[in-house]
Amino acid sequence: MRKKKQMEIYKCGMEAGAAPFEKKYEETAKQIRKTSGHIDELARNQRKNKKIVDAMIDGEQQNQQRIQDLNKIVETGEKTLTRYKRKTENIELMMPSVSTTCGSCGHPIESHQLVCSFCGALSKSFPYELVDFDIEKKCMAEVEELAKIIKESNCNDDDWLYQELDDKFRKMKKIKNIAYKAMKDKGEENAPVYRKIYGLTQKFFSDYRKRRIEIAVVGTVKAGKSSLINALIGTRLASVDPTPETSILVKYRTTSEGNYLKINFYTEAQWNKLWSTAKNATVFRNEYDRLGAENIKYEYLNKPQKYITCSSEELPRIMMEWSKSDAPKHFFVKEIEVGYQSDTIPHDVFLVDTPGLSDPVRYRSDITRRYIKRSDWILACITGENLSCQPEFNFLSKVISNKGGDVSKIFVVATKKDMLTNAEGEKKEKEFLIRLGELYNNDSMAVSRFAFVAAEVHLMTTQVIQGINLEPEEKKKFKKALLEIDEDLEFSDVSRKADDILKYASVNDLFDRINKVVLLNRRNYIVNGIINDYIKCMKVINENASLYLDDSKAYLKKLTEDREYDQSQIEKIEQSNRDIEILQDKIRKIRRNLEIEISANSENIIVR
Repeated sequence: MRKKKQMEIYKCGMEAGAAPFEKKYEETAKQIRKTSGHIDELARNQRKNKKIVDAMIDGEQQNQQRIQDLNKIVETGEKTLTRYKRKTENIELMMPSVSTTCGSCGHPIESHQLVCSFCGALSKSFPYELVDFDIEKKCMAEVEELAKIIKESNCNDDDWLYQELDDKFRKMKKIKNIAYKAMKDKGEENAPVYRKIYGLTQKFFSDYRKRRIEIAVVGTVKAGKSSLINALIGTRLASVDPTPETSILVKYRTTSEGNYLKINFYTEAQWNKLWSTAKNATVFRNEYDRLGAENIKYEYLNKPQKYITCSSEELPRIMMEWSKSDAPKHFFVKEIEVGYQSDTIPHDVFLVDTPGLSDPVRYRSDITRRYIKRSDWILACITGENLSCQPEFNFLSKVISNKGGDVSKIFVVATKKDMLTNAEGEKKEKEFLIRLGELYNNDSMAVSRFAFVAAEVHLMTTQVIQGINLEPEEKKKFKKALLEIDEDLEFSDVSRKADDILKYASVNDLFDRINKVVLLNRRNYIVNGIINDYIKCMKVINENASLYLDDSKAYLKKLTEDREYDQSQIEKIEQSNRDIEILQDKIRKIRRNLEIEISANSENIIVR
C-alpha cells in the first residue's frame, strides 16, 4: 500500500510540474552513491590500516614478551650458578686440595671434589670419614644435587662446557646471529663474507659441543684397515673378507654400557644425489640390479635411525647383516656406529672406517674427503709390500691435500708386515722413510708419524693368550705368519713368546704413540681447536671490518627509515580517520537537506 501511495504522489507531482526536481533528485542520488563508494573505500583502508597498527602493536608485545622470557632464563641461570658456586665453596672449605682428573671424562678436578664440574660424574664412594652419619648423609645429598644441576646444565646449556671459553662463546653467539640476519636480508649469494663467517661460527659451536675424538682410518684397496681397527679395539668386529666391504662410513668405539649398533639410512634426496654420481659406476649399478635392491628401496630411504643392542658374540654377525656387499639393503645404509663393551681404548675415541677415496660412486668418495677434512686425526693405511710404489705415495698426497697439508695429524701405517721377511721389511722401511720425509718436508715428523704393523698377528696372538680358539683357516694363516717372524717359531710357543710376537707386530707401539700425542691431551686438543676456530673467525671479521661498519650504518639507517615510515603510516591513518569524519558530516548534511527539499516538494505537490 505504501509503495502504491508513493507512486500516486509521484504521478501527481509529475503532472503538477515536478519533473525538474526529478533530475536534481537523480543527480543528488548519484552523488550520494559516489560518496558512499568513497566512504566504503576509506572504511576499507581504515580497516587495513588498523590491521597494520594492530600487527605492529602485537609484534612489539611479542618482542617485549620474548625479552622478558630471555631475562627470566638469564636470571634462572645466574641463580643456579650462584647456588652451585656457594655450595661448592662450602664443601671445598673443609677439604684439602690435590690435582687429579675425572675418571669419567678426564676433566681436571681437585681430589677433594665429590662431583666433576665438567660432566657431573659422582665419586664412586665418599672418600672422607665423618663421625656423624647424618652429616655424611646430608653432605652426599648436596653433592648429588650438584651433580644433577651440572648434568642438566650440560644437557640444556652448552655455556658451561669449557668455562675458560665463556667470553668467546658469548661473542660468537652474537656474531652468528648478525651473520645469519645479514644472509637472510641480503640473500646468501649476495653475502659471501657473511656466509663464510657464519660457516666459521657453526664450526666453532660444533667443536665447542664436541666431547669425543674421531680418528679416520683410510687406506688403499686391501690395505688392511679393518684388521688394524680390530687389533686396536681388541676383537674381530670389522670384516676382513677378501672382497672389500667398506662402502659405508662405520664408526667404532668402546663403551661401558653394553654393545649396540646405530644404523642411519639415506634420505630420498641424498639417495638421488648418490645415484646421479653413479652413472659411470658400472659394477655398482650391475650389483644393484643383480641383487634387486630397487624393489626394497622405499623400505629404507627416509627411515629413522635403527638402534640395536646385542651380545658381544652377536655384534659382528648383525653388523655384517647390514654392511655386507651381497645384502641388498646395504646400499641404503649411510652410516653405522658400533659400540663394543670394552676398555681397550677410551670411550670418547671413535675409529672411523671410511669408504675409499677412489670409490667409483663419487658421492661416497666425497663423504670420505669431507670426513678426512673435519676428522681430528688420520690413520692412513698402505700395504707393506708396496711401500716404495708410486700409487701409495699418490694416495698419501691425496690424504695430505684433503687434510689441508697438516701432516702432523696424519699417522702413516704400513700393514701386513708379516708378509715380508725381516730383512725385506727393514730395507723397504728405510727407503720409504726417506721419501716420506720429503713428502712431509720434515724427516723427524715422518719418523714419529710412521708405524709398520702386523695387525692380524697382533689380534690372533691376543686371542690365543685369552684362550679363544682360532678358526682352522685363521690358525693356518697364523702359523704361516709365525714362520715369517722366526722360522723356528711354532704355534705352541705363542703363549710363552707372546711379548716378543706383540713387539714384532708393533700395534701396541702404534697405540702408545697415538695415546701420547692424541688421547692423553684430548681435552686440551679440543680447547685449542675451539680457540683456533675463534681466531679464524676474528681474522675474517678484522679483514672485513669496513664491510661491517658500512652494514652497521646501513642497518641503523634502515631502522631509522622504518621508524619514520611507521610514523608516517600512523599519521596517514589518523588523517584518513579525520577525513572520514568530515566526509561523514558532509554526507549527513546533504541527506538532511535532501530530505527537507523532498518533503517540501511533496507538500507542494499535494496542495496543488
